[in-house]
Amino acid sequence: MGLALSNLGDYEASLRCYDEAIAFATSPDNRSTMRLNKACTLGEIGRYAEAIDVFMAEKKNQDSAFDKFCWYDNIGYIYSGINPQVALYYYKKAESYLDNLSLIHI
Repeated sequence: MGLALSNLGDYEASLRCYDEAIAFATSPDNRSTMRLNKACTLGEIGRYAEAIDVFMAEKKNQDSAFDKFCWYDNIGYIYSGINPQVALYYYKKAESYLDNLSLIHI
């Protein structure tokens, strides 16, 4: 729901929704995902420092190659709004994890 609200431009409602999801999450993985989604919304509204703080705090929770790819790709997205050179660094790091992913083709 937080993502839908963000896509509709209701960022404050989106942030509240993520806060509720974080509070009620039953697993550390779900809590981490909700925190990172909230960080993306913070970036959408220009609250870059807060978004980066959340990303840095959650980095240690990214275990799989897919999680690391997503983490680097999304922090690259946050930095694209404030420092394109740093964003490019993170996008390249994300790309390096693509080689480690086993993608199933249907």
